[in-house]
Amino acid sequence: MNKPQTCGQGLAEHSVVPSTLADLMSSLADNLERHADALLDDEAARTEHAAYLTLFTRARDIAVALESLGDQMAGSRDLPMGGHDIAKLSSPEAVGAFQRYVQVTRDLMALLQRLDTQNEEMLAMMRGSLPPRPQSR
Repeated sequence: MNKPQTCGQGLAEHSVVPSTLADLMSSLADNLERHADALLDDEAARTEHAAYLTLFTRARDIAVALESLGDQMAGSRDLPMGGHDIAKLSSPEAVGAFQRYVQVTRDLMALLQRLDTQNEEMLAMMRGSLPPRPQSR
């Protein structure tokens, strides 16, 4: 395992998480905005447009916050190494918190793999290479 030498280096190494999530949220916002722009001018479309406007605005705000977090973590690379209470770092609470991080990371990978298949099908439909598949109920 490639272990960072300092906590600051560990923060910098993991800064890719919020930075990548920022890219994901930004691209989600772009897609929500494109969808909103494609709506026609009827009552239902106006209601849908209002919902999408709120969603893509919030997604952009979240992307900015995540990018800022990633930048701050990356900028922590040269933090001096402070003393640590090893008992607290190996406490059930600390182990549980890290275990949850590991599990959420695995869950996210599985989710993204499932979505990738659906997204590829949608992309193919958008490009005109596949007929639309019937929606399951």
